[in-house]
Amino acid sequence: MVKIGSQIVYRDEVCTVTDIVEKYRNDEDYYFLTSAHDASLHIKVPVTAANKCMRPLISKTEIKALIRRIPEIEIVPIDHWSRGVEYKELLSDGSHESIIRIIKTAYLRQQERSDNHQKPNENDKRYFRHAERLLYSEIAAALGLEYNEAKEYIVSEVAALTPVVE
Repeated sequence: MVKIGSQIVYRDEVCTVTDIVEKYRNDEDYYFLTSAHDASLHIKVPVTAANKCMRPLISKTEIKALIRRIPEIEIVPIDHWSRGVEYKELLSDGSHESIIRIIKTAYLRQQERSDNHQKPNENDKRYFRHAERLLYSEIAAALGLEYNEAKEYIVSEVAALTPVVE
């Protein structure tokens, strides 16, 4: 059972367990959650359903291992005509690797389009922002950082892994 005050991920939202109410509805116990990023968002989850939609935050050890894997995580093929469908599937998978695939793919697509003096693709921009929010907000919560600090941390750690090409 999750304890009051614990931070967890509910679906794709970092939340804090603010209360556990016994026999709240239909004689079931419920977790009361508050979003870490929107204090006005309150979520009630039956304890019996929690393992289907809630999970613990990524640990510091898992973050370090994930960072080491980032350079090897494959992108969605750039010429893939149904990239939006692939992005949706990756989001529904919800794994950190899937989220990173979206970030890497959308970032490279934006770079390529910029290099060719083309406007960024709105679909890529939308999925990129969403995937970044998911990844960096969870890592920020796990490491006790602000969102931008978590983003800078990941970027700098990945840059340190990547050899400089001259």
